[in-house]
Formats: sequence, C-alpha cells, structure tokens
Amino acid sequence: MATIEIELVLNAKNELTTTPSEVTQGDNAHFSSPNGALTVTFEPPNDTPFLTPSGRPLRTISDKRRSPLELKKDGTFQFVCTIIDGRGRAIVYGRSDGGTGLPGGTGLPGGTVIVHKKA
Repeated sequence: MATIEIELVLNAKNELTTTPSEVTQGDNAHFSSPNGALTVTFEPPNDTPFLTPSGRPLRTISDKRRSPLELKKDGTFQFVCTIIDGRGRAIVYGRSDGGTGLPGGTGLPGGTVIVHKKA
C-alpha cells in the first residue's frame, strides 16, 4: 500500500490541475497545494473514494489532516476545491457562485481523481 501526495496546483491560467490524477484503490492519499490552505469536498450527487471508520462517506478533507486516508472505492470522483491564498481569500473551484457563502467562486471546474480497482 503506497502513500500518494495528491497536489492541487493553479496553473498560469488560474486553472486547477491535479497531480497525480490517477491512483489505485487501497493506496493512502493526502491532498495539498502550494497555492494555500486547501479543503477538498466531494458533494452529492458525486461520490467519495473515502469512508469513515464506520463505513459512512467521508466528504470533506483538509490539508491540515496529518495522516493520509485510504482510498476505499474505485471510480472517477469529482470534487470542489477551496484554496485560501496568502491574502486570506477563498478561491473556490467547482462552483460558479462560491456555494457555501465563501466568496471567490471561479466558475472553473473543480478537480477529478480516478481511482483504479486494486489488481
């Protein structure tokens, strides 16, 4: 079981890139961004590859979480990404309006991670 650092980076066009974008079920993953503090949210109707210890969907992950999480499910998972930049501004990818009252909805796509079934 590998530990994977999934890095979310804003490119020169201010678009969100996910590296790596493909991982394997059973690996452990941690999200981070060099662009600021990060929160990843798998909102319904989108599914999440992560489960709580009791087996419920784990929908929100912060880069403040120290230990990586096991990728429990395979599939293609889309998520909303919120990056708090160095000026304290929330930049939200995956919602056109900023959604939860946070300013900065970009209208640009959020992230996608593909989890391949464990061989």
